[in-house]
Amino acid sequence: GGVFSLEAYPLPSTIDYIRQELGDPNAIGIIEVDDKQKVIGFGWGYPISPEKFTDHKYKRPETREAILGAYRAAGFKPTDPMFYISEVGVVSGDQRRGIGTRMTFEIAEHGRGRGYGLHLRTSRNSSMNRIATRLGMRGIVGPDCAVKDAENGDRIIFVCRKEELVKPSLR
Repeated sequence: GGVFSLEAYPLPSTIDYIRQELGDPNAIGIIEVDDKQKVIGFGWGYPISPEKFTDHKYKRPETREAILGAYRAAGFKPTDPMFYISEVGVVSGDQRRGIGTRMTFEIAEHGRGRGYGLHLRTSRNSSMNRIATRLGMRGIVGPDCAVKDAENGDRIIFVCRKEELVKPSLR
C-alpha cells in the first residue's frame, strides 16, 4: 500500500472523484473496520463500458483504440456494460490477511449479481495482480500481454466474464 498524501490526493478533488464514481445507482462502496471500529480498508466499483472507461482514463486516441482492441480480442464489445473495480485499499498493518481479496470479491460479486462482466486496472507491482488472478480474472493489457499500455507501461487491465468469477478460499 502507498502512503496517502494531500499533495497526491487533494481533498476537494478526491472527494469529487469518489462522488462521481459512486454516483451510479449500481455502484457499491464498502469499508472494512477492525474490532475497535477503526477503518482499515475501503473499496468501490461502478458500471462503465470499455469505451467510456478508455475515454475517461486515457488521453491519446491511439492508446484508447489499442486498449479497446484488447477488449475485443478478449470477447468484449466496447459498448458492453461491465463493472469496474475502481479502488481497493487496506492499511499497511492489516495487509496480507485476505482483507483486500475479500473486499475485491464482494465488489466483483455485486457487479456480477447485476449481470456485468468485470474489469479493473492496476500496476505491475500491486498486490491486486495476485487478487485478480485468484478471482479468475485475466490480463488483457500489460507488460506481459500482446497489448501494452502506451501511457504507462506498468499498468495492467484484467477482465473476466460474470460466469468466470471465482470465489477465493480465504484464511
